[in-house]
Amino acid sequence: MQVKELLTRLEADGFLLQTDAKLPSAVALVAGGPIKGSWWRHPRGKEIYALLGELSEHEDVLALKLLDGKVTFVHRRLWPAVVSIGSAREPWQMEKLGKPARELLGRVDDEGEVQAQGAVVKQLEQRLLVHAEQVHTEKGAHALVLMSWPRWCKLQTPVCRKIPLGLAKKELQTLLAKLNQRHGARARLPFESKDEA
Repeated sequence: MQVKELLTRLEADGFLLQTDAKLPSAVALVAGGPIKGSWWRHPRGKEIYALLGELSEHEDVLALKLLDGKVTFVHRRLWPAVVSIGSAREPWQMEKLGKPARELLGRVDDEGEVQAQGAVVKQLEQRLLVHAEQVHTEKGAHALVLMSWPRWCKLQTPVCRKIPLGLAKKELQTLLAKLNQRHGARARLPFESKDEA
């Protein structure tokens, strides 16, 4: 298995989960089928790790916690939809967002990007309010960098643009509905209620 094969699948479907029991996932494609338990213990664990890293760093791939809160690789053609939804600041994103998370979001908005960790980061990620990316620091440690969507868009080539919110949601929902139907799954997007699945 090569990253090119994973990219082909991602381009065809729009989404590719890192790991999942039903929906197409990078781990299952490399391993030859879904893995029960941790893929780290699989005989091809090192290959899986290398390919996941290569896929997440590809210029046509955005990795974020999108489908069912799991790491999802998103093809470039869907980036305008993701950015539009992430930037919307809708009630599902902002209601019940604690004060520390709101303060961190304000810092990210003001500064463009901020290193952070902890539960507040998870709150912002789950609501798509920021783009979170793991980086290696100068000291060799891992750190999480939170980036505002406008800043992230400016760093892309070509620059990523937003689309109308209704169109953005419809585009992601339509693709996911097809995937769910094809694979007998019930994955959801973060803005969908449990009744919509």
